[in-house]
Amino acid sequence: MCEYLIVGVGTDDFMIRRKNRTSILSYEQRVEIVKAIRYVDEVVPENDLDKIAAYYKYGFDVMIAGEDHRMESVYIDAERELKKMGVAVVYIERKKQCSSTYIRNRIIEMYSKL
Repeated sequence: MCEYLIVGVGTDDFMIRRKNRTSILSYEQRVEIVKAIRYVDEVVPENDLDKIAAYYKYGFDVMIAGEDHRMESVYIDAERELKKMGVAVVYIERKKQCSSTYIRNRIIEMYSKL
């Protein structure tokens, strides 16, 4: 699908603003995990949801986002504008087992049985 894959990883500050909580893993840890994926060419900080600004900064021709974002107004607006600029927008299925909420609940469930 792409020749050069840039992945945005939400900064700790952004995650607090977006989800009102910190991530279990620090930004630096999440970056290292994403960098270890052989298909990833570059990891960049995601400080906000401004996909148009990201387009002008990185010049991508495809934006890939999780299916769970499809109905968020910020993504709907960005998709409309990006398509006008010739950018394809692709939504990929989100696996339940990859959800941080799912992982947290599994950990709580496991420890409550001890």
